[in-house]
Amino acid sequence: MESPDEELSHFLAELPLRDIVLEFLSDLRTKPDFLADRILALTQKELGLLTACQALTGAKSSVFERSEPVKASELYRRRLQHMSSASLDGMQTGQTQDVLSILMRSIYPTHIVPGSAEDCRRTNTFATVCARLITQQKAGSDTFILSLLDAWSGLRHWTGKQRFEMYLMETIQEGIFILEKPDKQSFRVRTQLVDVQGENDQAAVERFYERAVRGLLALLDDQPGIIPPGALEMGHAIARKLVESPKHLNGMPYFMTARWLFSTFLLDAMTYPEACKFCAT
Repeated sequence: MESPDEELSHFLAELPLRDIVLEFLSDLRTKPDFLADRILALTQKELGLLTACQALTGAKSSVFERSEPVKASELYRRRLQHMSSASLDGMQTGQTQDVLSILMRSIYPTHIVPGSAEDCRRTNTFATVCARLITQQKAGSDTFILSLLDAWSGLRHWTGKQRFEMYLMETIQEGIFILEKPDKQSFRVRTQLVDVQGENDQAAVERFYERAVRGLLALLDDQPGIIPPGALEMGHAIARKLVESPKHLNGMPYFMTARWLFSTFLLDAMTYPEACKFCAT
């Protein structure tokens, strides 16, 4: 049985315009501005379709949406089941819908050794595309860059994954009391429970969230590798391309922190860890 690369070679060999196709692919691989020009020529809708990806279907709801107390061991077992299902569904369905992933695999080999010349060429090409989208303020560029950061996060081993999962499991177990509801009480009784006990409960919830946030910030500050190395690599590569545009370079740390790390990566990894591709791999 032929490999995908061999099938592609045979397919190209049978094309009447084989040399033109090969030259086009070569320009995409070796000339960063060539690819950037074509992506910049897309409409906002077309650029959105390029990064549209079918969501993983392994989990139907967040692990935070439990209606009854669950032991840590049982919660972890359920989560592993969700993660395995999400990974399988993602391989069967998600990848075929991810146009950006198809583009990356079409231009560059499927398996590239990190740090190799081909790996550096790939990073340089897509960093150039992102930098030009930023400097030219292309509508829809934010979503494209966020998708690239996600893609590069998946290209590198997430060294802080285990420590992050430990923090997440400890936080879920500590906050399980929030999900305990007096479902058997009547509505009238529940509405009359706005007393000292209710105030104490609210204070406990606020203390829990405060501890959780402080714990997360401490984790990000003290543990190397909690932020996926691949995303940092792409972020630095984009920043180097923005040296001649100080205004956009100064805004890059904010974009990485506020738009990607907290609003995209951590939001997905903490709210739906059983479906998040970073947690499920």
